[in-house]
Amino acid sequence: MPIVVITGFGSVIINDTRTFGITGETGLFIDGEAVSDASGFTWLVSHLGGDERLAKLMMAIAGENIAVGVAGAAFVAYLSSIVSKGYSAVQYALLSSLTLLIGTLGRGALGQMLEERGYFDVFVLTTLIGMFAVVLCIVEWVRQARLARASD
Repeated sequence: MPIVVITGFGSVIINDTRTFGITGETGLFIDGEAVSDASGFTWLVSHLGGDERLAKLMMAIAGENIAVGVAGAAFVAYLSSIVSKGYSAVQYALLSSLTLLIGTLGRGALGQMLEERGYFDVFVLTTLIGMFAVVLCIVEWVRQARLARASD
């Protein structure tokens, strides 16, 4: 039975405490056990007083932080490209605040849903919300491609 540990923006999925992976905002899956063992990090942590599971969890958290950092940089680059040069500070502040507001307002409801229905239903809901965002991105991509073709 898998154990799921929620850590910030992503989640760490541990199967039988031997294999686990990280899913972050980028949708990247990294096998934490393989990375931890191959890099020698498990050996280092075990010789400093920790156990193998702690090393793997630390690698999972590090991988999640990298994924969040890459997603954050992409988000800043995207917002910087769509704001007007004359009002960039105000527009960037409003857009980033509105983006974070959605997550802040929904956090309480997701916590209540988690307690009442469990992890599975929450994961299904967040996946559907994510898929809706992906569909909107594809629609915008197609729209931009059509505009580029029309201007040529």
